[in-house]
Amino acid sequence: MTSTPPDEKDPYQTERWEAQLEHWKVMRALSLEAANRGVGLGLACIKASIAINGAAAASLLAFIAHLWTDDQNHTETIELVVSNMRLFIIGMITGVAAAGAGYFSEGFLSAHYDGIDPNGLEEKTTVWPWRIAVSTGWFAISLVAVSVGAFAIGAISTGDELLKLSSRPLSVETQVLENK
Repeated sequence: MTSTPPDEKDPYQTERWEAQLEHWKVMRALSLEAANRGVGLGLACIKASIAINGAAAASLLAFIAHLWTDDQNHTETIELVVSNMRLFIIGMITGVAAAGAGYFSEGFLSAHYDGIDPNGLEEKTTVWPWRIAVSTGWFAISLVAVSVGAFAIGAISTGDELLKLSSRPLSVETQVLENK
């Protein structure tokens, strides 16, 4: 493609140049639409990772509040739940960090495209914003994976530990209270 419009005396070159320009505009619009869909899907994943970890942490806080108001001593259970709740908090933090990385990735991606050269069809692009956009995009994907992994490990660990606690024999104090 040429960077300047063809000589206006040759109608064939002018028509071909205009067709190339129109083709470039359509291809660029399709590329930007695909990028926008990818960003939308990424944001949905980030929101989901923050929501599931936040909901898990909130439900554990409600469980702790219920144990706290109970008359029995549940110190061991509360310590266990609090230690597992850290995983959900890590998941929320990495989800928020993924949102920030996604924001930077999108900013560098838009900096990559400056638009059409006023004299013709060539894009004014530079390589470094594209590289940074791709790198931060993969970093954001990795953070979302860590966030979902933290949820999975936290859910499995909490469930296993609570199951172990419920299958233990009752303490002597609890047995005495239940026999009354």
